Amino acid sequence: MKKTLIILTMLPMLSYCASYYENENVHSKIKEIENNKLPIIVKARASRPNSAGGVDFSVHWKNVSNNTFKYVVFTVIPYNAVGDIQKCSIRNYSEFKGKETGPYEPGSVVGYGTSWSNAWYNHSIRCVKLKKVEITFMDNTKTTITDIDKILDPNQEICPPKY
Repeated sequence: MKKTLIILTMLPMLSYCASYYENENVHSKIKEIENNKLPIIVKARASRPNSAGGVDFSVHWKNVSNNTFKYVVFTVIPYNAVGDIQKCSIRNYSEFKGKETGPYEPGSVVGYGTSWSNAWYNHSIRCVKLKKVEITFMDNTKTTITDIDKILDPNQEICPPKY
């Protein structure tokens, strides 16, 4: 009974995850990315700080290439509410790298329910901005994407905020 209840409770979330990338705005962005021969569409976010100031970082992404990914490394920078770059108050860094280990087949949607816990400790962090995405394919060839606007999900929050 408990297993059935858990599965039934998760069905709307799973349905949303599967259908999100079929949304018209997202679908047209995927077509644009594919036309530019880019392999991925990405959405990144930071959690609100916990009571100790720990901020989690998560990404939601889809492999829109025809190749299988071996690794994907997302480099992000945190910002406060007025657009200033922030640092971890304990480890004294801004830039954080989150690594995903595949294999991720073409069409794979990844990231729902995964995050890097306490990537920073700083009560001022409000959002993260992707700096680069490094992809290693199964044949060990690599590509690095630094023109992030070309691969951002159209529903990505603007970070740093514009005033």
